[in-house]
Amino acid sequence: MVNWPFILKLNIVLAILTALALLSPFISPGIFWLFGFLSYGIPLMLFINAGFATWWIFKKSKYALISLVLLLTGGIYLNRVFVFHQNSNGAGHRDLKVLSYNVRYFNAGQDSRRKSEAGLSQMVGEISQLQSHIMCFQEFYNNDRSSFANTKDYFLKKGYKNFQFGDINIANKNNAGLAIFSRLPMVRKGDVTFGTGHGNKAIFTDLVYDADTIRVYNVHFHSLSLSEDPGLLQLFGQLKYGFSVRPTEVDKLIAHIGAAPYPVILCGDFNDLPFSYTYQQFNGFLQNSFEKAGQGFGWTYNGKIPFVRIDNQFSDLRFTVSDHKVLKDFSYTDHFPILVAYKFPL
Repeated sequence: MVNWPFILKLNIVLAILTALALLSPFISPGIFWLFGFLSYGIPLMLFINAGFATWWIFKKSKYALISLVLLLTGGIYLNRVFVFHQNSNGAGHRDLKVLSYNVRYFNAGQDSRRKSEAGLSQMVGEISQLQSHIMCFQEFYNNDRSSFANTKDYFLKKGYKNFQFGDINIANKNNAGLAIFSRLPMVRKGDVTFGTGHGNKAIFTDLVYDADTIRVYNVHFHSLSLSEDPGLLQLFGQLKYGFSVRPTEVDKLIAHIGAAPYPVILCGDFNDLPFSYTYQQFNGFLQNSFEKAGQGFGWTYNGKIPFVRIDNQFSDLRFTVSDHKVLKDFSYTDHFPILVAYKFPL
């Protein structure tokens, strides 16, 4: 005989945890780190709630409403995981094309285990063939004295005459950091330092686009820095620490964007999931290119963990996002690049 009270108690406990999880993207893990873990559990909790709802419906019980209400509420996060835009026309000839890519030092940095002259040449060659107007690189690497790793010079010769670089200034990462290359004229550039002691930062540049000026940010938020096969306690500690660091970085960048005099495009490696506080803070006042013009799951992480989208482009609502592509053929690093096309002004 089924122990109805016990199943109902389990459902109520799950419902409470799910309700807290659905609220967690709006609450900084810097206040209480547990909210960071709860936000990561949203997909699993909704899946289990679907099971409870199916069970109660099969039993023709009113208790199905407990999980059904939570499933309906959780629907606000659905388009952060999977989207299908039936009427997407793709990029137009005159659209502004922006590339964002964590290039992992082009596998040529001094701490890289995969140094390859041929691989680097092929990688930068295929990137330049995309003919984007703006390129934002995280974990960028350049060496003016190298016979093959002078990546800055390569892109400058390919027509990206305007360049902004932000050194991450940490040990064993010389000539490495964030970079913005642009075919558009630059009228101003700068950086946003986070002061968290990990070298993470954002850089920005103001660009002349037709008769307008726009601002492009490139950011690399604090990485989880997970080891290859962490134990459970080690994984817990690394996640908890990441949850405590990123909110400070996020809040500083949001304050800077809020004072920007021009419409903004934000590119970067967010190192956080679409259910996180990090994502929600930007999604609260900017639009995400995947949600507006992506297709399918849109995952960007090319590592052991599948279906993870941690690379993003956000933009001011004055832009129209006409196309969003994750370039899965670019399997050189542990990230896939994203290429987004914008129309501006409206």
